[in-house]
Amino acid sequence: MVTVYVAPVPAQIAPEWLLRLSEAELARAERFVRLPDRLSYLAAHILLQVALDTYCAEQARWRYATDRYGKPYLVSPRQDIHFNLSHTDGYVAVALSRRGPVGVDIESDTRAGALREMDAAWLSPEEISVLTALTPEAQDAQRVAWWVAKEALIKAVGLGLRIALPTVVLGGSPIQPTRLPDAFAQPHEAWQVYVKAGFGYRIGVAASFGLSGTRAVTWLSTDLRPGSLPIPMFTP
Repeated sequence: MVTVYVAPVPAQIAPEWLLRLSEAELARAERFVRLPDRLSYLAAHILLQVALDTYCAEQARWRYATDRYGKPYLVSPRQDIHFNLSHTDGYVAVALSRRGPVGVDIESDTRAGALREMDAAWLSPEEISVLTALTPEAQDAQRVAWWVAKEALIKAVGLGLRIALPTVVLGGSPIQPTRLPDAFAQPHEAWQVYVKAGFGYRIGVAASFGLSGTRAVTWLSTDLRPGSLPIPMFTP
């Protein structure tokens, strides 16, 4: 079972929420020059705290570290929850799983134009062949759906762009892996991808459920605007 939390980026962050973040997270946020980028980063990391509170039915100072490839993992107060987070213009997402690694990617539909200009760099020959049978509008929708699915897969395995995206081959309908590189360690049938369309964005989530495991995703919407959620009062 995977649970995905999605929230719009609020126009302002309640100061109390910032108490949930680490000094390193706050320092990283300050390095963003553009206010929208800073808000997206803060919202994603606050959503992670909210999602873990809800998922684990407890409120805590959730702290994590990153491995040598930059993949984050929980270190305190629990270590048994796998998570991943993503943000795009206006929206943030967090995916959680107890069963194993999980990846999530959220992308604005406006990304289609940029993707169209670099098909050969990230699509396989089989995928490009599928595109040619679609209308231009359907092609763009397929591109964004494939992009979030591929990004979710490589984030789940934890190697990011060290994996050449054309080696991650997806079907057109349904969008499921048909071929994966050896870095995934399990056959493509063991990996499941879900892609969901929102208002102006698409979100992809990927996890290894095994060849016979239960495959299910729960999608939850969250509102991070000040006053919309009770804020646990943590002191610095």
